[in-house]
Amino acid sequence: MLTQPAVLGMLALLLVIVIGAAIVLVSRVASLVRGNQPPSTENEAGRFDETVTNLSPEQLAVIVAREKAQHFGLQGAELGSNNPARDPQGLVRHVEMDVHSPWLHEKRSVARLDNLDPKLVRLVSAYLLCAAFWLVLGTLVGWYAGVKFVAPDVDHVAALSFGRLRPVHTNMVFWGWTSLAMLGLGYFVVARTNNTPLFSFKLGWWTLWLINASVVLGTACLMAGINNGGGEYREYI
Repeated sequence: MLTQPAVLGMLALLLVIVIGAAIVLVSRVASLVRGNQPPSTENEAGRFDETVTNLSPEQLAVIVAREKAQHFGLQGAELGSNNPARDPQGLVRHVEMDVHSPWLHEKRSVARLDNLDPKLVRLVSAYLLCAAFWLVLGTLVGWYAGVKFVAPDVDHVAALSFGRLRPVHTNMVFWGWTSLAMLGLGYFVVARTNNTPLFSFKLGWWTLWLINASVVLGTACLMAGINNGGGEYREYI
């Protein structure tokens, strides 16, 4: 078997990967060793102290300012909220609290969301719980479809045939699990990062129920043999 061209080719590719990984590992270790080596000259620290001692007050002020700039971090309220603008770095060029088009200004007046809105928590939790339900159910459908590979005669029900269960599995985990999870997290992330409440919680709930209904009806259609036959995964009609 070791003399077969396919096996030799696979071994050659594995050897290339191993050699490449060894080269990368050696270079990383060598770089780490060089970085941990002590200064090449014993007088380097003394020369640095002498240089700092001879600096003028203006030069020292520049060094202190650069040190503060290295540790600068945003507080989350520079470009939003009704608080006064705090911009020690000079990043904001214009501040206007009363504008007709707030998208065109660096800072706009919005409602603060210091505490989580219970309505938002319930909405996001509902999305994630529904997504988890479809993940578990879709995974079980995929597992049962995989059983057909080793036991094709495990059942003789048309609705449970492999050709129907595979699109049920792929569509269920896409529309039920992935889509609902992304939308639910999007409702939370967008509201928090923009420091802006959701436009309508009612629309969020309507979206949740409509997507769940589409997954239920789409699954029923697929198991009944109603599908887009030309689609790669026979998507919902």
